[in-house]
Amino acid sequence: MDYSVILNVIFKGESKLIEVNGCSSFTQVQSQILGTWLELDISTVNCRYSVGTTVRNCCLGSDVDLKNMLFICQHTLEKIVIVDVDSSFTNVDKSSIDSNMRDSQKSCPNSRKRIGCTNVGVQKNGIDVGSSSNREFTGKGVMPSYEMCPRDNRKSYLSDHWLEIMNDGVGKEFDGGAVEFRMELIKYTTRLGYKFKYVRNDARYIHAVCNNAEKTSCPWFIKARRNKINKKFVVSTLNVNHECIGGLTVQKKTRLGAVIIAKLVLQSVRADPTCSPKDIMHELKESYGFDILYWKAWRVVEGARNLIFGTYDEFYDNLRWYCNAIQRTNPGSSVDLVKNSETHCFERVFIAFKACIDGFIKCRPMLFIDGTFMKGRAKGILLSATTKDGDNGMCCFIKRLLF
Repeated sequence: MDYSVILNVIFKGESKLIEVNGCSSFTQVQSQILGTWLELDISTVNCRYSVGTTVRNCCLGSDVDLKNMLFICQHTLEKIVIVDVDSSFTNVDKSSIDSNMRDSQKSCPNSRKRIGCTNVGVQKNGIDVGSSSNREFTGKGVMPSYEMCPRDNRKSYLSDHWLEIMNDGVGKEFDGGAVEFRMELIKYTTRLGYKFKYVRNDARYIHAVCNNAEKTSCPWFIKARRNKINKKFVVSTLNVNHECIGGLTVQKKTRLGAVIIAKLVLQSVRADPTCSPKDIMHELKESYGFDILYWKAWRVVEGARNLIFGTYDEFYDNLRWYCNAIQRTNPGSSVDLVKNSETHCFERVFIAFKACIDGFIKCRPMLFIDGTFMKGRAKGILLSATTKDGDNGMCCFIKRLLF
């Protein structure tokens, strides 16, 4: 593997650049790190690397981890990898470090010396250099799953608790039945960065396996069935071990549907019903850590509005109740609801309240008619008739909605 990358190693706000390639080993990288920061202990040093925005906080503790990192960089075209170092602070013998560095340089003559060590004041969350979040992984190799290291100082997302959905393992119950189980399974796998497919999917039994089960023989699977007594869905068998590549799924192609995402942004749409799909895309990126396409964001906004305010069909269906309520509570009002005689679809409605009719008698004998086009899904025209009273004030007389 001739592909080489630059490791931007960060420890206590200090940055060091190290070049690695297919000939490099983890021992060489570790020796250079220990040679730069003498307070680190080889027995307790902990390294975590991030590639772009798709692979974050992966353990770097062996030659296999280093090869996997190079494999990812080669297929995502990344040249710089952020490596965070954490350790308990103990002293080590500098002579042993120098010996390790000399041995590592002899074992790989093609590897260059360290590029430099500068105090750049880089935050431990890393630097976004050449992000590849919008590139789809096209590699054909098979790699083991990545173990996500605990990292207290990384940015937390509202989707982090999705990883706890399957913590109870076998025996976990879902009160909402198959529907709730499917939603929670999608959240769980989306947060992990893996895809799955259903072997069987019905109201009584669900069996899902890794999307790469046939290609790479990945053993991950989950089975759940409905409890005949309490009607809850219960996880019967589960294997959480992945042996295929993970964390490289293009998040714009996430399996999260518009209905699930709409429930996530429900409060935001309720606070600002005029929010745009781009606002939702930004909120999901900042709060949940994944991207969605524009057309899905548009469906999310429409779905959230429907959950809060109701659908267009419900609005027009409520016109019958509204007209009956006007005639019942405001006698003398003029209400006319017209529908198509064949299709029974709404066509137009005319409303004039009794108070407006009585007030028109004392207004000036002139009428102003205006109309506006409705821009919703159903379209239509809203006509209104107004007049002026004796104090030159505008008085609404009638309203008519045409479809």
